[in-house]
Amino acid sequence: MDEKKVCCVCLHELSYHFDEESGWRCHCLGKDGYQCECWLRKERFESIEGYEINRRIQEMKEELKKELNM
Repeated sequence: MDEKKVCCVCLHELSYHFDEESGWRCHCLGKDGYQCECWLRKERFESIEGYEINRRIQEMKEELKKELNM
C-alpha cells in the first residue's frame, strides 16, 4: 500500500503543493471553500519532502532523544 505524503503544516497531501519559485503553495480548498493559505519555503528544505509529516515527527523524536541524553 502506497502511503500518501502529508504536509506537516496544513495536513493536505504534498502533491497538492505547487512550485511557485521561492516556495510551494497548497492548492487545496478548505471546508469553507477558500484556498488553503499554506506556503512552504524552499529556503528551509532542499525539497518539499522535508515538510512531510512523518519525516518531521521522526526528526523531532531524534532531536528530543539527543536532548534527553545530554
